[in-house]
Amino acid sequence: DYRGGFEAGTGPFRPEEIFSGSSGSGVLVRPSWSGGKSLIRFVRIPEREIMDRLGEAGDITITSEQDAVEYARSVGGLSTIPLPWSSSYLLISTTRVNRLRGGGSAFDLTAAMRSDLASEAVSVEARGCPPGSWFRQLEGCGRLTAISDHQHRYLPGYLHGFDPCRIIYNDEDITAGELAGRLVALGGSDLSENPEALERVVPGINSSAVRAVGVSERELHASLGRGDDFAYIIRVKTGPVDRCAEAMQLVEKAKYLAGSGVRLRDALIPLIDTRRYLIFGPDPPTVWMGRSGGIIIENKAEEPGGRLE
Repeated sequence: DYRGGFEAGTGPFRPEEIFSGSSGSGVLVRPSWSGGKSLIRFVRIPEREIMDRLGEAGDITITSEQDAVEYARSVGGLSTIPLPWSSSYLLISTTRVNRLRGGGSAFDLTAAMRSDLASEAVSVEARGCPPGSWFRQLEGCGRLTAISDHQHRYLPGYLHGFDPCRIIYNDEDITAGELAGRLVALGGSDLSENPEALERVVPGINSSAVRAVGVSERELHASLGRGDDFAYIIRVKTGPVDRCAEAMQLVEKAKYLAGSGVRLRDALIPLIDTRRYLIFGPDPPTVWMGRSGGIIIENKAEEPGGRLE
């Protein structure tokens, strides 16, 4: 169920208070058993403030900010550990989908291009999406096969006056903005060693008119549903529990991808994977990784076996 806007499952902890202030916003959780007194305080603060606030009262910091990770490695009393790869960034191009619907071929970025994006475009730890990513393994998803053969009622935006210039992204996602900017730079200059190869992957990207534009999440989803813009940078889970269900959710967001025999795996252009780090203070609680990559915090003081994931 939901209490105070936060999900409360069947575990031993319950959200108790939502707070917001100059030091950040978040939630307090308390053990649900009788007499439980210890609190865990989760605080959300902007990534740009992470490094300045290391060494404060926090026992564990979760961040993708590489400057903060490098700083933690260089000082005494702090330690770091990488989390599993958790986010994958993809490009969806309306011009590519148009070409596929016309019987054209689906080319992908080369490994060298993806490596360039991971090393030169973004400020977080990243790698080029590996060939075996889940969005390349959708052959067994029966509903997707049926959808690809049925023309959706939403017509792709490039048929009715879309903006031919914008690669749009969520303006709150710094990494998505960095990727969009790098792709525009590669397409519109001599930074790419093989601009023709990029043009095969994303038709029209070599035009000098293409630009990267950050928009609200709401505007991004609205345009993505109709295909109103040239291209989109989106983020998905790197390792979903059910890849078919995750793919169906993506089609629900980008409805114009369905129909005319275009397979989802061909419409998506893999870019990079990213991951975060744990930074521990000098006296952290006991934590370990769950099988799905979740962080489990053990509360040893009051309830043997009590834990929060």
